[in-house]
Parts: sequence; structure tokens; C-alpha cells
Amino acid sequence: MSEKILALLKAITVKDCQYNPSCVQTIAHAGELGQQVFIYSDQVNYYFKAIGSPYLLAMTKWLVMQLQDNDKAALATFADIAKLQQMFDLPTHKRQDALVILQLIEQLL
Repeated sequence: MSEKILALLKAITVKDCQYNPSCVQTIAHAGELGQQVFIYSDQVNYYFKAIGSPYLLAMTKWLVMQLQDNDKAALATFADIAKLQQMFDLPTHKRQDALVILQLIEQLL
């Protein structure tokens, strides 16, 4: 597992998924069954729920950080599977995780 993935996993806190359901709206959802990500917003902060591998959790944290920084330009830069795989140093068998993140990026741009 790459240093970037490990650092992102360490950065995940309870605040990333603690929100008031009556105050947030789902702004993106991707995946199915064992690999799903939901991104929520309350107009100020972004939150997420992710079901899947540590790689998917780390990439979701990165995605939410870009949204929180209002950096959609950075998201557009990584709207390519090869770039995501390279940035996160993903093993080949984690390509599906990157595809879920790409679906989210497409919804958010």
C-alpha cells in the first residue's frame, strides 16, 4: 500500500461521516453492493459513507478534501483511470475502486 493511501486513511475521522441527515443532501453516489460511496453536503461541509476496500476509502477521502477546498479543477485533472491509478499507486486488481471514484468525479463536475 502506498504512502499516499496510508496518509489518507490516517486522515479519516469521525467528522467525515457525522452529519445531520435532515440538513444534508446526497450530491453523488456510485458503486453497487460491496463497493459503494455516498457523498453528502450541507452547503458548507462535505461528508461521505464508503463501503469497500481501504483503497476506496482513501480515494474517497481525497475526493472529499478536493471538494472541501473547492478545487474542482484538480478533480478534472484526474478524470482519467490511468492518472488515478498512477496518483494512488493502485495495484491492477484495484481498478474497480478507481472506476467508482471516476463515476463520482463525473457526477460532481
